[in-house]
Amino acid sequence: MGYGDHAPKTGLGRLLAVGLMLSGIALLGVVTANIAAWFIARFERDDAEEQRRTAALEALTQEVRELRAEVVRLSGAPPVTAAASAVGVPPGPPGPSAAAAGSGTGPAPGQGTGPGVSSPRS
Repeated sequence: MGYGDHAPKTGLGRLLAVGLMLSGIALLGVVTANIAAWFIARFERDDAEEQRRTAALEALTQEVRELRAEVVRLSGAPPVTAAASAVGVPPGPPGPSAAAAGSGTGPAPGQGTGPGVSSPRS
């Protein structure tokens, strides 16, 4: 073994050399398999965690959709499409309450109508 200058000559020596070689190959295979199994278990655990997070996000997204629909239903405002809300486009024309209050643009700058704010028109 080694450089070939020393090699087993007898049958028993050759059999022992083959056994040692096979044992070394098997040991290397077992170590490699354990490392591979550790990586696979780690990836499966990470994948399971990612699937759990994805399911939770989908459930929250559905809940937000339902809450938005309920807000629209309760307020009587026209529904906002997903494309419009994604790019920040305001919904269609103002609802009936905004049209009845005036032009639908809200108070002029500096003229708030919230609690504790007096309007010069009153």
